[in-house]
Amino acid sequence: MPTKTVIQNTLKSLNIIDWCDVFSSMTLIVGIIYSPFFFTVGLIMMLVRVLFIGNMKEKIKKLKQSYKILLCLLGIYLLNIVGMLWSSNLQYGLFELNHKMPFLVLPLFCLVISPIKKQFWQVLLFAYIVAITIGVAIGLINYFIDPYADGRFLVPTARNISFAFHLCFAISVMTIAAYKNKEVRKFLTPIIILFTVYIFVASLISGIVTLIILMIFALISIIRKKRKSYSIIAISICAIALVLCGVWLSKQIDNYFTPKQEFALYIKEKTALGNDYIPFDNKFIENGYYVYMYSCPSEVESAWKQRTGLN
Repeated sequence: MPTKTVIQNTLKSLNIIDWCDVFSSMTLIVGIIYSPFFFTVGLIMMLVRVLFIGNMKEKIKKLKQSYKILLCLLGIYLLNIVGMLWSSNLQYGLFELNHKMPFLVLPLFCLVISPIKKQFWQVLLFAYIVAITIGVAIGLINYFIDPYADGRFLVPTARNISFAFHLCFAISVMTIAAYKNKEVRKFLTPIIILFTVYIFVASLISGIVTLIILMIFALISIIRKKRKSYSIIAISICAIALVLCGVWLSKQIDNYFTPKQEFALYIKEKTALGNDYIPFDNKFIENGYYVYMYSCPSEVESAWKQRTGLN
């Protein structure tokens, strides 16, 4: 079946309530990747869905049918409430309860919308890939326009380690989908390559390590099929990939700890208060560049006393 037809059938199979579920889940996913604000909004939308949207009798029936699963999942949240009985810091306890709210809302939401349609997961996965692709595009733009780009901050609102894990998960899911479905292979392959290239461009070490682990598991799975041709190809790919990754990691380590040629520092002779700058004897290297090269000890000491009240 052509890809266009599959997409049309998927979209038509979802009703208004299904689209509400998709939209709230998409908002939550965007929040997980980029913004705590959108994460909170997504949780609120899910809670509204559980309490006010849909047939309440049907929702209660679903919860009763899965009460054992529900109790196990909600138990994680209830443990935190019980733990507050021995806490004297009520404010921090309430903060923790709010921080762990997903353990309360997500189980309710998943059970209420069950059984979850296959088309729901397809649309949600598509939205997930689009969200990550937008982040990759922003990251690449920042990389090419900033001569001193830092891979940790290419995507401003995303944490680099978390974003690397999202990239690896998306790559693995798309690879499986491309392997099983020839119709989407031409569409997904360029995105897989783009995500992989970005991991190396941004020097996301956690992403590289995760990819290596996923690749090893995939190759082991292929080898276990006991097909000689596949085994030889798999071992060859694994060996080449490990050598290339080793070379790349050694180069990154060398770039990080070996100082690059110092660039000119156009620094004023005096601070704003008229004091002299003094160069550090032991310079600190970060990402291949010297940092903390100059300071004004008298102003640092004065600011420390003013901030802490200590002499």
